[in-house]
Amino acid sequence: GGSVQAVVDEALDAIPSGSVGPVLARLWQPVLEEHVVAALQEVGGRSVRETTHALFMRVIELGAVPDSTVCSQYLAWAVLVEGSKGAARVFHRVMELVKGGTSVLVPFILEFVKIESSKPHPDLALVRQAYEAALRDAHDEDAGAIFGAYAQFEEERGDSAKAGAIKWRAKGA
Repeated sequence: GGSVQAVVDEALDAIPSGSVGPVLARLWQPVLEEHVVAALQEVGGRSVRETTHALFMRVIELGAVPDSTVCSQYLAWAVLVEGSKGAARVFHRVMELVKGGTSVLVPFILEFVKIESSKPHPDLALVRQAYEAALRDAHDEDAGAIFGAYAQFEEERGDSAKAGAIKWRAKGA
């Protein structure tokens, strides 16, 4: 209840942003899960959803390196509560937070790509932006699969010129 939230807020306020490693960030999992359950059950209505968004962002900010698992859970929660618009909002929030990116977020980025591109009318510019972020941040051994998925995405939309350009880039990577 409220007293648990007060303890959580006090603990979060005492930890400087960027000072916690991914393992310590995961210690917040039970608190995040409690918020997720309450939000899904609509206990507290909109205020619980807003508090859960804020809590996810605070836990993500704690990490010296954002935790991809926490980011992916945030993405999944947003889809359940707000649909694909919520996923896009979470994607923007997390990417804004990390400015410059980090390879640990590639799974989160690709999960977002899957969600957005599965919509009947995906935001093509946003999907392309996500693919580019994943390619920028991916380890060399992962880049080939990302280039392949990106090229296939363009081919499925009937843009063989873009698909060809992506394949060409992949050869040079």
